[in-house]
Amino acid sequence: MSERLGSGSSTLKLQRSEVAFHASGYRYLLADIAFLTVCVLGTTLPWSARLGFYADDWPVAQWLQTCPQQDTLGLTNCIAEAYRPLQFFETAVLYKVFGLDPLGYHAYNAVLLLLVVLALYTILNRFHAPASAAISVPLLYAFLPHFSTDRLWAASLQAALSVLFYLAAVIAARQAVAGRHLSWGWITGALAFLVLSVSAYEVAVPLFLLIPLVVWPRLSARQAKMLLALSILLVCTSITFKLTTQTRHHFEFRFLRNPMSVVMHTGKETWKSNYGEYGLLLPFTAWRAAVSNPQRVNQLPAVCLAAAVFAYLLWRLRRCEMWPPARSWLLLAVLGLVLFLLGYSMFAADVTRNLTTTGVDNRTMIAAVLGTAISLVAIIGLIAAFGPHGRSRPVVFSAGISLLTASGFVILTVITASWSEAAALQREVIAGVTAAFPTPPAGKVLIIDGMCAWNGPGIIFESADDVSAMLRLIFRNPSLTGDIRGGEMRLGPDGIHKVYYGKDAKYEYSDSLLTLDLRNRTVTRLADYQTARSYFERHPLTCPSGRAGDGYRIF
Repeated sequence: MSERLGSGSSTLKLQRSEVAFHASGYRYLLADIAFLTVCVLGTTLPWSARLGFYADDWPVAQWLQTCPQQDTLGLTNCIAEAYRPLQFFETAVLYKVFGLDPLGYHAYNAVLLLLVVLALYTILNRFHAPASAAISVPLLYAFLPHFSTDRLWAASLQAALSVLFYLAAVIAARQAVAGRHLSWGWITGALAFLVLSVSAYEVAVPLFLLIPLVVWPRLSARQAKMLLALSILLVCTSITFKLTTQTRHHFEFRFLRNPMSVVMHTGKETWKSNYGEYGLLLPFTAWRAAVSNPQRVNQLPAVCLAAAVFAYLLWRLRRCEMWPPARSWLLLAVLGLVLFLLGYSMFAADVTRNLTTTGVDNRTMIAAVLGTAISLVAIIGLIAAFGPHGRSRPVVFSAGISLLTASGFVILTVITASWSEAAALQREVIAGVTAAFPTPPAGKVLIIDGMCAWNGPGIIFESADDVSAMLRLIFRNPSLTGDIRGGEMRLGPDGIHKVYYGKDAKYEYSDSLLTLDLRNRTVTRLADYQTARSYFERHPLTCPSGRAGDGYRIF
């Protein structure tokens, strides 16, 4: 009898301990989610009201406003490009909800970034990653400046959406092997999420090849081969669809003649931008950004963020786990590097592309930087693992993560401030145009002078695409065409030439070719070459040297 009572008492104690463990686990889970939410939204939402529309946003806004069918599907069909159907459906829905108010688009983007961060956190927990990695990887990813444009530009909202659906596919694939038997319902869901991901943007396509690895141990040899073949087929189909339906760029095979140049270029850019300036040297880059832009940096928020991250990680890590061995961190670092190289592989073949640290060309890095975040956290974990034993390891680790997080925040603050200032300068341009032309200059071509094309990486107006769309929107007149003097503009005997993104726009001299000098709001007709040459000589415009897709460097 006593043995039975003792046995029952032990069982009861065991059950209570399990309940206490799970309750503690859920408490930590909710705390992590709350902390990540506050960090992400607290640093992104305040900027939403200060940002505007830039570059491609203007033509899209014009297409939507003038679309004869104002229902969601009709608006989607009015957008000129159809090779990313989910992107344009997303844009149509946002237009129906927010109209032409950029605040709604940027607030939505902040929430989208948060969902990506929480999805990444969920995956790491599902794979039983140690708390040090499960919290730090999504936190650091949220503040890495590698893909700063995706936080600031409405035209690149689809990048975060694509990554979110890819991460949802990983979660679904993991759920498929959570029970005793493989769930083909969850496998089907994972494939559906992959289709949604590629229909939004193609940045995550190479990572599709990792999905079979999630469920591989639970498959028979035949099932494994089928799933791998299906994944490869999906990747090839996605790439073929993009190459045959896109309208802006055409695939070139010239890089195949010298594949070593691709390898060398990829290696150089990988170190320089991802594990160099924006990697292990991130604090030095942040210091340089702060020194070069003192008017754009408020040190107090960065210090508060660093302190909060350090305190939370230290509290969390001292209660949850034994410190992972160095071998685990080394494997995690290798995994991160593989993820980065896969994510970057979509663009490695373009040996003319450099990884810009601040300009809009960095919008393609949002998927590859998942690997960068993992590698950087692993490197810090490896440093801590080789340090002294005891309580010092969480301290070293928390300090390293907080330093990188605060450094990324400083850099993002500087970049975001330049885009915010660009939005304010846009309003000055629009005010100058409406003041100079109380009535629409129907049938005219307007060259806007007295304003640079870029404010650092932030785009003011840079080409005929955005200037023409802006004019047509504010005057509601589709016959208007315009451009901005800033950028690569030159005079020729046959007209004014402007080169941007490889395109050459030409404006022939005539009474319909006008220039508006915003400095004194005077309008000049450029009827011939001599008049144009005389005007540009008398009105020099000095702008920092920059290029389309990058603007000019601010640190």
